[in-house]
Amino acid sequence: MRLLVPFYFGGEGMAQYDGSIRIRTGIDTKEFKAGSKEIESEARRMAKTVSKDLGDSAKIALQKQTDAFVKQNQQYAAQEQKIKDLGATLHELQRTGLKTPIFKQTSKDLASAEKKLDGLYGTLRNLEAEGKENSAPYKHAIVQIDIYKKKVSELQNQLKELKYSGEAYTPADTSKIESEIAAAEKKQMQMYTALQTSADALTSKISQSVEKESERSNKEVSTNNCCKFMAIFIVFPGFCLKQLQQLFSDNS
Repeated sequence: MRLLVPFYFGGEGMAQYDGSIRIRTGIDTKEFKAGSKEIESEARRMAKTVSKDLGDSAKIALQKQTDAFVKQNQQYAAQEQKIKDLGATLHELQRTGLKTPIFKQTSKDLASAEKKLDGLYGTLRNLEAEGKENSAPYKHAIVQIDIYKKKVSELQNQLKELKYSGEAYTPADTSKIESEIAAAEKKQMQMYTALQTSADALTSKISQSVEKESERSNKEVSTNNCCKFMAIFIVFPGFCLKQLQQLFSDNS
């Protein structure tokens, strides 16, 4: 599934602040895979770019909304992985079925024998390092190794025979795991809808923050220009009157 992020914020104009915030909107809509790291990076990048010129309260509010969106995205990714894991389990059950009791026990006996054999080899190496090749413990270890090598070989052959005869597995009832997958997929669709809504809310929040900051900046620029004119008028009243007369004359 892919999410459409309706606002793409360009960062080139942000470094040179001149009273306005430059953005590129829906014309450059970008598309991301839900649950991906890329959409998290883009969300954080957009918020970080815009936050440079926001007040503290607006910056905190935007950061909280961005964090909430990222958390939702991560939860969606976890749900997606859960469905994949359930699917893999289902596939394996359909392919092989369930292990029979005798196959389980034989596999357990084999693992135990292999572990014992590894331990005997370790004992043998330690005795050799101590120069005790002619000792009774060394000779005992040699005898035990031969016994367990034969046992491992026999158990391996038993497992092969069980598989060959069809006694290793029995057809599995997959109805339970199929129900789990269906429920997980339904939840994933609900999470996807919520994630898309959250993405829309985040980009709307960013857009609103940009608009408010732009309005505030324009007011500041207008006020500053007025103050500058008044200061010039006080110092150079004749020059200012002449400029105003010229302005009205041109308009008429």
